Amino acid sequence: MDFCIEILGNEMGNFCDGDVLLVETIEKPWQLLNQKVVIIENKGERFIKRVIIKNFKPCFESLNGLYEPLEYDENIILVGVVTKLLYRNLSEIKF
Repeated sequence: MDFCIEILGNEMGNFCDGDVLLVETIEKPWQLLNQKVVIIENKGERFIKRVIIKNFKPCFESLNGLYEPLEYDENIILVGVVTKLLYRNLSEIKF
């Protein structure tokens, strides 16, 4: 099942505060999601991260490089894979 999610915050690399993303819920092994942008849930909070497989284990990297990568543990839940940017308010972007 697909759903939309609105980005809140302004430090997510290519995504901006207010962007609306299409997210596909899937059940695939982490290894098949290498380099994909995903929504994960960790301890009740949701994050947008890029999956990087290191030593056969997933690691979750920040899209802007400002935060340390998250190592996989049993508390991290895959919410879905980002498939499209559906909406961006260009009047809010500072060039």
